[in-house]
Amino acid sequence: MALTINTNTALATLAPNGHLSEPTATVLGNPIATWSKDLYTNEAGTLTTGFWRASPGTSRWEFAEHGEVIHVLGGRMTVHQDDSEPQDLGPGDVAAFPIGWRGTWTIYETLSKFYVIYH
Repeated sequence: MALTINTNTALATLAPNGHLSEPTATVLGNPIATWSKDLYTNEAGTLTTGFWRASPGTSRWEFAEHGEVIHVLGGRMTVHQDDSEPQDLGPGDVAAFPIGWRGTWTIYETLSKFYVIYH
C-alpha cells in the first residue's frame, strides 16, 4: 500500500525544529527558524522523505554524505552552487542537489518544500 498524505495537512502539522544549524547547513547571518515533518524513511535509512519550512535567510550547504531532491511548495529562494550561476526557485520548481553539491541558499520568503534525501 502506498503511503500518502495531503500536502496542506502535512504543512499544517509541521513541528518546530528551532534554528537551522550544522551539520545541516551553516547560517550566514541572522538565525533561520525551521519546521519539519518526516513522512517516510526506508528500513536501511538510505532514503527519507518529508516536508520542511524555513524562515528567510542565507545559509551554506555542503552535501558531502547525502543528496537531496526538493519540490518547492511555497516561498522563493536563490540557490548558488560554487562556481556556477545562481538559480531562482519558487512554487512548483524542482531542484536536485547531488552528493558533492556545495553552495548557498538565500531564502527571501518563508520556504516550504517536499524533500527526498538519499545516501
